[in-house]
Amino acid sequence: MTIPLLMATAAVAFAADRSLKVAVASRCQPNQRLVLAGVALTHRRNRSAWLVASPPLRLVGEWLVLAGMLIALLHAVPRAPSPGGAVAVGLLLGGTAGNAVDVWRHAAIVDVIDLGWWPVFNLADAAIVAGVVVGLLAAGGLL
Repeated sequence: MTIPLLMATAAVAFAADRSLKVAVASRCQPNQRLVLAGVALTHRRNRSAWLVASPPLRLVGEWLVLAGMLIALLHAVPRAPSPGGAVAVGLLLGGTAGNAVDVWRHAAIVDVIDLGWWPVFNLADAAIVAGVVVGLLAAGGLL
């Protein structure tokens, strides 16, 4: 029961993140702000020092991160007996995959949600944070 829930959560988090990024990128140039239905969206490309590393170094690093994610997932899935645990791992997996696609395609993470009082972020970031919170609640027996 928990594996289908985990995979569905990951798929929804990934698809929502990618869809919003593609929609904003198709309507805005980088650093351009757009307001839709009262929500501010800004197309930003976030390049950290790691993301601008030389391509061979970045590729090795990306593969190491991907291998680490796979190992963590394989260890987490059997230990996610509750639906809350499955949702937490699914959110973490979907959010991480959304940002990983950005790194592979753009050598940057695409951020789009602009609250004005917080740095611009994306749905993948929100899914990762939500996954941590849900995971802590599930581990504490609150979910």
